[in-house]
Amino acid sequence: MNRNDLFKKLFNRCNGYIELRVLPSCKRTFISLSTDWQTLGKGVDKFCEEHKDHHLYFGIATRNGKGGKKENIVSIPCLWAEMDYKHFPKATESRVQEIVNTFSFKPTITIKSGGGVYVIFLLEKPVDLKSSEDVHVVNSWIRSELNKLGECEFDKISEVSRIIRLPDTVNHKYENKPLCQVVEINDTTYKLKDFLEKIPAPTKKHSSNNDKHGKVALSGLATNPVLIKQVEYWVSRIEKKKIFLGDDSYDSWLRIGFALADGLNEIGRTYFHRLSKFSDKYDVNECDEQYEKCLNEDPPEDKITIKTFFHYAREAILNKKRPELIKDISVSELMQMEFPEPKWIVPSIIPEGLSLLCGRPKHGKSILSVNLAVAIAKGAKALGKIPVEKTGVLYLALEDTPKRLQKRLRAVLQGVKTPESLFVNMSFSSIPNGGIEQLVSWLKHHKEVGFVIIDTYAKIKGQRDNKGDLYLDDYKEMAKIKDVADSHNVGILLIHHTRKEVSEDVFDTVLGTTGITGAADTIIILVKKKSTGNLHVSGRDVEDATFAMKFDRKTLSWILDDDALKYTLTPEKKAIYKLLEENGHPMRLKDIACALGKEVSNIGHMLKDDVFYKTNYGKYTINKE
Repeated sequence: MNRNDLFKKLFNRCNGYIELRVLPSCKRTFISLSTDWQTLGKGVDKFCEEHKDHHLYFGIATRNGKGGKKENIVSIPCLWAEMDYKHFPKATESRVQEIVNTFSFKPTITIKSGGGVYVIFLLEKPVDLKSSEDVHVVNSWIRSELNKLGECEFDKISEVSRIIRLPDTVNHKYENKPLCQVVEINDTTYKLKDFLEKIPAPTKKHSSNNDKHGKVALSGLATNPVLIKQVEYWVSRIEKKKIFLGDDSYDSWLRIGFALADGLNEIGRTYFHRLSKFSDKYDVNECDEQYEKCLNEDPPEDKITIKTFFHYAREAILNKKRPELIKDISVSELMQMEFPEPKWIVPSIIPEGLSLLCGRPKHGKSILSVNLAVAIAKGAKALGKIPVEKTGVLYLALEDTPKRLQKRLRAVLQGVKTPESLFVNMSFSSIPNGGIEQLVSWLKHHKEVGFVIIDTYAKIKGQRDNKGDLYLDDYKEMAKIKDVADSHNVGILLIHHTRKEVSEDVFDTVLGTTGITGAADTIIILVKKKSTGNLHVSGRDVEDATFAMKFDRKTLSWILDDDALKYTLTPEKKAIYKLLEENGHPMRLKDIACALGKEVSNIGHMLKDDVFYKTNYGKYTINKE
């Protein structure tokens, strides 16, 4: 068994990206689960080879490709616990196995980290971020129960953003450099509720002479879901504002620790860390030691309870004059960071974020929107030529009637089954009337949707009195839409109009103030001439380009010209295209790889794109058909 077997077992029902991380540098890379397992495995192997002299880890929950924090989590496939031998000096492999065998739940996966053991309990279905607190509670309970069974110390970190050591890599903490290995994978799966039903409710112990404050002690873990949700609500708001509670003094910090210990017992430890990290004085070990004292000692005052935490939290959030902490990084740190490539809705044209599609009235913008919606919901080819990753689509056809939209969809679908993940709506509210809140609520209940089309901006922006600053009003409204795209990691395509006046720069023809274009990530201008058209693209994450298209009246479809297809390729495929174009005749696979200084396997995978053609002699050339 190796890490590829582990990844297939753990992530085969998940969406998003696997995060790979190097410590202590914190360099990250993200590998999409939309690729095949062979390609994914090669990507992981390459990462391990490049960083073989460092500690290598992976995220146990999948990410959105933008970071490794809790807010970046997409799918949580399992529950887990880790035992580090340094916390249990007398530990042996047989003793650890004995502890695990005594536990009421059998682990699906067991991994030896070289310095300890990970036990993983696979869920029947992955859960999303909405269940993160339940996962956290269960992980804490698993750790607590294992501790009781073995009188040992399992790791205290139960957060869903947890990273664990990457199997088949070396643990450099030890002189003998042991290998992290997968030792067991079986078919056991569980439901989250199987564990939740086992967790006891809080109970009071009989008070003793030493318990002079009559403090409530828990026999297990604090599991009041209402209280946990309330604490999570306030902590999340505090994290969003990046502020500290109280006056950042030791006295305030102490009070908050005792307050969390009173209400949440061991579960409050993670919240104590999350609240403490905004102070310049934060030290992870000191924070842990202090919380241990809060759990086992009496508070300095009788009246410190969980209500004390809520008092501090409300005071911090509602005090609007309070400055937020500035979190900076050095330029050297910035230059060492690795960021994932932009997530594409349509490669080289529409990335994740807010995009504007503008054009003259009746020039085919809505038809193009329907084309894109169908292709992306099916995972087919956008503009007839560009392969796209399948995702759910919400199409707000705010200027269409049901009859007209049905007619267009029938023409585009050409008798093919309607994609189940394509949703349409013709009655969304305007922004002043709660449209943003309506969209946010809808997206929260449709996690499978990764692309939203709003047709048109004029319908959702509402009426203006023209008395204020038009630029500022436009920018604020667009920023609200962009915030939805960014916070939900989706692409939003906003349909808008261009002015009648001709301009030397086609991007200056967008109707309205520059506040509209300034807030958008990508601007796309459709210019139609009879049955042909040009798509002009410019933006923060796209290369400026113009794509020639033809319009098929029978299927009501915009089709990309063959010559324009090369501009939609990734940089690696563009290099192959340029090489074949300059060479002027077909080339062998190994000659292409040699010329570009790449591995034959990597080049072979990229040559599967439709833009390339394999001749009868096994050589490759540009597909001219």
